[in-house]
Amino acid sequence: MPIKAQVAIDERIRFLALGNNWHRPYAHQLKGYDGIWEIIIKSENVQYRPLGCFGPGDKVFSLLIGAREKDNKFVPQNAPKTAEERKKVIYENEGYLNEYF
Repeated sequence: MPIKAQVAIDERIRFLALGNNWHRPYAHQLKGYDGIWEIIIKSENVQYRPLGCFGPGDKVFSLLIGAREKDNKFVPQNAPKTAEERKKVIYENEGYLNEYF
């Protein structure tokens, strides 16, 4: 991943951590997936879409999988399903979590 994209993703996550900006154009909850959120970032004409969930615990957002969007589809295509599966794992065993910042 290019450095500019990494910086853009870090900046968006820090921005979202500051307050109640969990809405478009910054993020939104995916329909049809239990509590899975998409963080929306564009860097150098690439649509990055890290997926995550709130919790476990208060004031925690867990990143579950990195993805991109191309032609209105996720790459990898199964990213939302993988995010749901990983959400179940971290809620059952918080030992899988690492602090981001």
